Amino acid sequence: MRISVENEHYIFDHIARQTVGLTGRFDFAFTLNLSLQFYAQPFISAGRYNHLKQVVDPVAGDYTNHFHLLGYQVAKGGFLADVNDDGKPVFISDPDFNFKQFRTNTVPRWEYRPGSTLFTVWSRGLKTLIRQASPISPMMWGNF
Repeated sequence: MRISVENEHYIFDHIARQTVGLTGRFDFAFTLNLSLQFYAQPFISAGRYNHLKQVVDPVAGDYTNHFHLLGYQVAKGGFLADVNDDGKPVFISDPDFNFKQFRTNTVPRWEYRPGSTLFTVWSRGLKTLIRQASPISPMMWGNF
């Protein structure tokens, strides 16, 4: 993330991320000429950031000299960190996230004459993005 105070400051962080996804498909033939296909794809990803660090020398020969760990205090909705080394903390928004998505497709097919098929497609996608993360749990689907 980039923070603009008087000079630009680039803040990096370590992310602890959990992601779960599943793809399912169901086909059912009512008759030789009439069928239904259903496709579902739930997806959840949650991420927490920790160990804020600031880029101090992007061209340093040694990688460990590129960054400086920031001391910070947790504040409501983010962090307070002294990025200018002037004793005045700057507010940094909490980058933690919790993303949920559920996609479905339903396709009824009717072959009304040999070689001639009529079908419709119904697609639906639900998604939610919450900026403050929580670990993945079965109860997470309740927020849709």
